[in-house]
Amino acid sequence: MKRSGNRVANTRGCLSSWSAALCVLAVGGNAFGQSADLRLVALTSPGASDTITTLPASESFLLDDAPFVVELWAQTTHVNGLSSVSSDMTFTAALANVTGITHPATFNVLTHAMINNATGSVDDLSGSHLGACTDALGASPNWARVAILDALALGGGSLTFQSGPTGSAVYGTAICGVGDVPDAQITFGAVTVTLVECLVDTDCDDGQYCNGAETCNLTTHTCQAGTGPTCDDQIDCTDDDCDPQADGGAGACVNVPNHAHCTDSVDCTVDACDQLGAPGTGCSYTPNHAACDDEIGCTDDICDQLGTPGTGCSNTPNPTYCDDLITCTADACDQLTGPGTGCSNSPNDAVCSDSIDCTIDRCDQLAAPGSGCSYTPDHSYCDDLVACTDDACDLLAAPGTGCSNIANDAHCDDGLFCDGFETCDAIQGCLNGEAPCTAECEHCVEDGDSCAWCVFDLDGSGVMGTGDFSFFSSCFGACYPPADPCQASNFDEDVSGCVGTSDFAAFVGCFGGTCGSCAGCAGPGGGAAAGGASMPAHADDASVRVRVIPRHTASAIDVAQTTPLPDSTFVPGDTMFVEIWARIEDPNQSPTAGFASAYVDLGYDHRRMAVLDVVPSGVLDLLVARMSTPTKGVLWTLGGCAGFGSIGVGGGGEWVRVSTVVTRLTAPGRVDLAVGPSDKLHGFARVGMFQNVDPSRIEFERTAVQIRKNDRDSGRR
Repeated sequence: MKRSGNRVANTRGCLSSWSAALCVLAVGGNAFGQSADLRLVALTSPGASDTITTLPASESFLLDDAPFVVELWAQTTHVNGLSSVSSDMTFTAALANVTGITHPATFNVLTHAMINNATGSVDDLSGSHLGACTDALGASPNWARVAILDALALGGGSLTFQSGPTGSAVYGTAICGVGDVPDAQITFGAVTVTLVECLVDTDCDDGQYCNGAETCNLTTHTCQAGTGPTCDDQIDCTDDDCDPQADGGAGACVNVPNHAHCTDSVDCTVDACDQLGAPGTGCSYTPNHAACDDEIGCTDDICDQLGTPGTGCSNTPNPTYCDDLITCTADACDQLTGPGTGCSNSPNDAVCSDSIDCTIDRCDQLAAPGSGCSYTPDHSYCDDLVACTDDACDLLAAPGTGCSNIANDAHCDDGLFCDGFETCDAIQGCLNGEAPCTAECEHCVEDGDSCAWCVFDLDGSGVMGTGDFSFFSSCFGACYPPADPCQASNFDEDVSGCVGTSDFAAFVGCFGGTCGSCAGCAGPGGGAAAGGASMPAHADDASVRVRVIPRHTASAIDVAQTTPLPDSTFVPGDTMFVEIWARIEDPNQSPTAGFASAYVDLGYDHRRMAVLDVVPSGVLDLLVARMSTPTKGVLWTLGGCAGFGSIGVGGGGEWVRVSTVVTRLTAPGRVDLAVGPSDKLHGFARVGMFQNVDPSRIEFERTAVQIRKNDRDSGRR
């Protein structure tokens, strides 16, 4: 943009069509002899186009409380069209406010306007166009839209918007490539509209039904009140009205039944205005039999409108209501009894007889429906003086004495299983039973009321072998109630309520033996000790030492006279093999009384170590269990039971590898490794012992490793 005299002129269109030298001369003067025409149009909403050949017709009437728009359009007689348009504007401040101004794409550069609703003015409403002069924007016969004023009507009356010169040294109207148009050569237009109350009937609708439908007088443009509805439903007993609060405040006709308008002068009828009664009146008179209740249960109380004058009731005795469904009573309805059932039911014992000597026959008003007769057995009448018979008066017996005397073996039972089953003879009384367990290898188990073979010979083969172990292993590691098969099968050899490593130790003590060859194999109190290995039925008093060995490489052996040497220094990223070794320390150690099982818990620093794997021992590889809580740094029940090819391992005082935990070191610092006892089901047990080694006799050694920073100058290892 360049200054042209005292106006701003657009030179872009000029430069696109003239040489630079001529452009400077062209914008230096005014467009004398040229003219411009500015028009105002009032509409309810903006038009769709910014350039037209025919201006839209301005509205004559607008609503006095609604928004509207005033559009400023411009035109020139010059073929180059307009490059900028400016105008001041005045309006009736009491009747409208200008709420905003939109500049369309035609004049959307260097826009400006100052709104003052208090004085009713818009100063220096201006916009420029930087397109080429060949755009011919606003060149006659075309009109170009300069601005859209958003306005809000404030009340009724005649409202005028008047355009005029800006009087500004900066803002003016210019022809593209020519210069400013003097104010005297600009026609400034105005628009006047009448702000009215309504234009159509819907403008007058107040949303209230009860005052009728309002209309708009299209001559005066004022709202006319409507006529309210009558709401008459042509039913006499309803109160008819229009309720302005009904239908959510919109108003509606309501027709409320008024029962007081209905009466038939009969006390026992329910008089109601139900709008379904007689045509015109809307009344109904419904008999209410409950109103006729004389408080005598055996009368028919009816509201028949033909009974006692005024009440309309009749109360008729009905003996059938007094039927107590008891044949031996005389039933009657007596209105003189006063309030209540009104019934009398007199028992007659004489009609009851069952022809059975041992029963007491009566007519019982409390008996179940039927004959009403009760026949009470008198069992003492049937006593045969034999103690073990059940003596009873039998109501189902044939006519006669009616007695039955049945032998009942239960009366002879002394509560012992092993002396046989006692029986009752109806004449002699109780007879002794015969011993139940007589087969070879059987013994009588009084506590279990059973004849038992060897406890661990579960498959009945006569030998404690792998077939029996398949039954045992499915019960290992849990506690069971007495009725559970895992308890009923005597797996719980140490009677602890749980099947654990001490029970396994007792089992492997007999493994490979035949029934009767091992003293403990028949269970407490039974079985024959026919020689061979013996199994002490007492707690284990041996001691056990447990070590934790951290190593860079895993040991290749599971049994050794001495433990492998530990490694003490590691760096992050190393794989550390945490080996757990154990040894029985007993000066009277028997070579055959080695480990049957070994289980421990391991605590570690989970912030600096990640567990990758657990490798079980090759000699403790049965019933391997492992549970972990990585976030708390605990591995539970590491270890296992001796395999059948490794029974007695460690019996010579050797060290035995229990388990190896494979870890990855993740951070520098000191790491403590500690082992401790596992739960009551998993512990250290020796072959042939009925109980685990007491944890107080186990020495759990601790160890620590230093994880150094991974620095080449730190002198690793």
